Formats: sequence, C-alpha cells, structure tokens
Amino acid sequence: MEKELALLIVIINNGYGEEAINLLKEEGAMGATIINGSGAVKPEAKKLYGIEINPEKEILLVVVSKDILDNLMTSIYEKLGSTTLAQGVAFSLPVNYATSNLYKQFNKDDKAVK
Repeated sequence: MEKELALLIVIINNGYGEEAINLLKEEGAMGATIINGSGAVKPEAKKLYGIEINPEKEILLVVVSKDILDNLMTSIYEKLGSTTLAQGVAFSLPVNYATSNLYKQFNKDDKAVK
C-alpha cells in the first residue's frame, strides 16, 4: 500500500525560507522547493490582522507523509506564524496521484530512501 502524501504549502515573508526548510527537516520533512512571490492585499487587512503586510514572499512546497503533517503544521504555527517576523501561513492539500519515483522516496518509517 502506498503512503498517503500531502502537499504542504507555506507562505512566509521574504528571507525566512532557509529557516523554514531547517525547521521542516527537523520535524521529518526531506526538503522543500522555494518559489519567490509577491503578496497583494487590501489596505484593510492591516487593520483586520493588526500586522504589517510584506509584499515579498517565499512560498515553500513540501511533499510529506500525512503521518507527520500535524507536527509540521504545529511547528510552523508556533515558530514561523503570525506572531513572528516570518508572518507565516500554511495549509495542505492531499496528493491523490504522483509519479512512482516520488512514492519511492518514502518508506514505512517516513524516512528518505537512500
């Protein structure tokens, strides 16, 4: 039976990508892809959330086993969330289909196959 996988998407302020990858690896992720992006929000968002909105973002895409997803989300929230300078938000999507070489990276212990 193939592992159930999820795509974890983390959006953080520019400059915090490496810190986020290190955190994710500490929690069991194998790595991530960072994409540079720009945020666009209405001026009312600052009032609503009480935070300064930084338009320059880093978007991390991380495929993980669903077994470690809760721990990853908790760590991101606590260490890179809205109360930090990273101002991170995260969400996940199920991975319904993937190429076999992606599934081969996961063994029954959620470790990378070397």
